[in-house]
Amino acid sequence: MARSRKPRTVRTPILGVPKKREPIPVHVVYASSDTSVEVALFVSPGSSIRDAVKKSSILKIIKNVKLEDGLFCIGGEPKPADTVLKSDDRIEIFEKPS
Repeated sequence: MARSRKPRTVRTPILGVPKKREPIPVHVVYASSDTSVEVALFVSPGSSIRDAVKKSSILKIIKNVKLEDGLFCIGGEPKPADTVLKSDDRIEIFEKPS
């Protein structure tokens, strides 16, 4: 007598449904002749330099730099504040020369 088999179910991913968006790690850094601060934090994918600097609260520690007056670099390259971040970006904050 032949053994009956259960129908096999094949599961496929649902198209068009985004995967869970994991937070990405970044660093916000400021250094001057008398102060050095580095804040490591997680931001949501799609966050900008401006978002990360605000979230880090580093500007509360560094009173002489304002968000709108700061110069930002990632990897030594100057970047605008609306640049979208990637995992492990290191945002360097510089003061604008007077």
